[in-house]
Amino acid sequence: MSKKEAIIVSHGLWMSGAETYFLRQRLGELGPYESHPFSYRSTRDHLGLHASQLLGFAAAIDADVVHFVGHSLGGLLTLHALREACPANIGRIVVLGSPLLGCRAGNSIMAWPIGDKVLGSVMAEVLAMLPLPDWDLDIDLGVIAGTLGHGLGHFFAPVEAPHDGTVAVSETLLPGVSDHIELPVSHTGMVLSQLVAEQVAVFLRDGRFERP
Repeated sequence: MSKKEAIIVSHGLWMSGAETYFLRQRLGELGPYESHPFSYRSTRDHLGLHASQLLGFAAAIDADVVHFVGHSLGGLLTLHALREACPANIGRIVVLGSPLLGCRAGNSIMAWPIGDKVLGSVMAEVLAMLPLPDWDLDIDLGVIAGTLGHGLGHFFAPVEAPHDGTVAVSETLLPGVSDHIELPVSHTGMVLSQLVAEQVAVFLRDGRFERP
């Protein structure tokens, strides 16, 4: 009997989870996955609370295997949560455009007099703890970085090319991950991209991205 597999998709900063609708639908079409959106208040409360809520959300899902996909801040939240407590039925993890080693655009905004109000308390916590330590958990982690530099982030600070408009590829190169791939997508466009969905599905199946 085949295993029942679920995916939890966590959204990024200033989003609600509705933006991941097309990504979740495509993942359901590309594999035997039941996708669940995890919504959290990305500019309010604190990282520990959201991490606890994410783990509780995962525990309530009836599935043999639970995979995690996080966009931007959602990816950082996911990795933080799983370092705190890893579910026994965890599958694989994919993060999309998450600034794992630092975020120059975010740091620039945070330096504004009202930067903490613009980005919120959760992002302030995350920026303070970057770069993340090398990935050393025995869980497959895939990282997708965008190279289509259309976005607002690079208007606030010079972001090193190549970048997705907000996060530099160099800011995603966390040592120890299972695989890393660059795709011609923008930061926000990642959750709308068919190509991204296909690569996520491949990684969840194989633990590696697909290359020509």
